[in-house]
Amino acid sequence: MQLPPRRWKNLSKHPLFKHIFAGVILFGVLCLAFWIRIQGADRIPTEQFTSYDAFLFRGQVEMIAEIGYLPARDTHRWLPLGRDNTQLLSLFSYAIAYTQKLFPWWSLYQIQLYLPALCWTLGLDVLFLTGCYGVMFAAIVGVLLATFPGSIERSAAGFGDRDAWCWMLGVFAVTSYLYKEQMAPGHRRWIACTRHLISL
Repeated sequence: MQLPPRRWKNLSKHPLFKHIFAGVILFGVLCLAFWIRIQGADRIPTEQFTSYDAFLFRGQVEMIAEIGYLPARDTHRWLPLGRDNTQLLSLFSYAIAYTQKLFPWWSLYQIQLYLPALCWTLGLDVLFLTGCYGVMFAAIVGVLLATFPGSIERSAAGFGDRDAWCWMLGVFAVTSYLYKEQMAPGHRRWIACTRHLISL
């Protein structure tokens, strides 16, 4: 049953309709970005990755999962003294290990395999939430970022490195700063500023 023309015209001007339409477009871009990045994951051999550094993080994740923390020295590298782990930025490895504790039905390998695609998509989602320039601008930029070959290669499932993780944290830091700058002075802005410093 079709609505009368006037009712449809009035409905299309309703603010709720515009929000739903914008949400559907942006959600579609996010789905496209994630779908592109998980293509070919089933062709990667079991327990393998498509980057060299992923195996380093895999070793760190297994140590954290086994003993609860990363030892001060990695005795598997830089023999005979071992590699000093205290100078490494190991948040990525801890995130994988503790994600597995939250979702025990996923293996450490599965989490590391798909985490780059998920992190990159979350970063893109946060960019959309800023909503500075309108839906069409966000959708165009989202499609360009989602299909940019360099970003696909380093955020695809199986890459297993922390490039997409760093992208996500960087987007969180910048957008939290922009959000804080739009707020009126007061205690809410101070709390947002504190959250921004924590995200850095």
